[in-house]
Amino acid sequence: MSKKNLCAVLFLLASLAASLRAETDGVPPGASRLSAHFVMERKMAALSSSVRSEGKVLLGGPGMVRFETLSPSKSILVVNKGKAWLSYPDLKVTRSFELASDPVMQVLTEHILALSAFDFGKLGALYEITDLGGGKKRLLPKQEAVRRVFGELKVALDSRGLATSVEMLSVSGDSTTIRFEKIDTQSNIAPAAFEAPR
Repeated sequence: MSKKNLCAVLFLLASLAASLRAETDGVPPGASRLSAHFVMERKMAALSSSVRSEGKVLLGGPGMVRFETLSPSKSILVVNKGKAWLSYPDLKVTRSFELASDPVMQVLTEHILALSAFDFGKLGALYEITDLGGGKKRLLPKQEAVRRVFGELKVALDSRGLATSVEMLSVSGDSTTIRFEKIDTQSNIAPAAFEAPR
C-alpha cells in the first residue's frame, strides 16, 4: 500500500471515529469501542471501472483502530496511538512504523487523535465543518499538508450519530467511499486486536 493510499485509509478511519459523537447528545454509550463490516469502493478519475474491497473495522478507544481487508486480498492495518503495523498475511509480511516519522504522518497523527478522541474543539481548527442536513456533514481540511492529500470528506450519520458512510474526494479527482454495516457498539474487543498482527 502506498503512502498516499495509506493516508486515504487513515483519514477514512479517523472520520468514522469522528462521527461516533453526536455534537448535541454527547458520546453514544460504548461507541468509542465498536466493530463494523465495511465495503470500500475506490474510483479512479483516469479509469472507468472501480475497485471494491470489503472487511471489518474495529475501534478500541481513542487512537486505536484495526482495519482488516478480507477481499479481494487480505491485509491488516493496525493503529495504536501513533504506532502502526501493516500486514499481508498471505505473503507473511508485516511492517511497523511510527505515524509521526515524517511531516505527512505527523499531520495525520494530529488528525487521528483529535477525531478519535471526539475533540470537536480541535476539529474546528483542523476542518471547516458544514452540516448538510439529514445527518450529513462535510469536512474541508484547513491545513495545506492535508489539502494536498484530499479535497473534502463527506460523512453520513445515523440517528445515533454513528457513521454509515464516509466519502473522500481527492485533489486528483479520485474518490473513495466506505459504507459501514452491522455496526456493533456492544462488541467485546480483545486488547490484542490492536497489537502487532501475527
